[in-house]
Amino acid sequence: MAMTSGPENPLLADTVAYFFTDGSALSNGTAGWGVHITYPEQTDTSGLWGPVVTSAWVPNWVGAFAATSNTGELSGMYHALDWINIFTTALPPIQHSLRQ
Repeated sequence: MAMTSGPENPLLADTVAYFFTDGSALSNGTAGWGVHITYPEQTDTSGLWGPVVTSAWVPNWVGAFAATSNTGELSGMYHALDWINIFTTALPPIQHSLRQ
C-alpha cells in the first residue's frame, strides 16, 4: 500500500519542506510544470514554474523531446530536486562529533 505525506502526515521526523509538483499540456503543443514548496510551522511558501523545454540548446532542458503532460510532470520533479540540491549545497556543512 502506498503511503502519502504532507503537513498532517509527515513520513520523515525532521521535515524541512514539503514539495508538491504538477505538469500539464495543452492541445496546441505547449506544456508546463510547477512546484509549490511549503515549510512546516511557517506561513511562507515558495513556487517554481516554467514551460517544458524541448530543445537541447536551451539551458533549462531536462531531456524532454515533446511537450506532454508526462514531460511536464517529470520537469516539475526535476526542478524540485534541483532546488533541493541548490538549497542544500548553499548551506554550511553539518558538523558531526564522534565524541559524546
